[in-house]
Amino acid sequence: MTNRYTAEETLHYIIEHLMYYLEELKEIRESDSNQFAFGEKIAYIECLEMIKNWEKADNNGLNIDIEFLYL
Repeated sequence: MTNRYTAEETLHYIIEHLMYYLEELKEIRESDSNQFAFGEKIAYIECLEMIKNWEKADNNGLNIDIEFLYL
């Protein structure tokens, strides 16, 4: 049987993973030849920007300017 998580635990898990992926892609720029990786980076940023609307986002590491930090 698999573990079941609350919505809050799931969002925290998603935030952690998206932030990890963005750290991995931090040096990728729009002008780079790897446009797939840049698109991936933009998608992760957009996901985190949507999650920032969550009432507990600031308490879960999203009290930052994601675009400024990763673009």
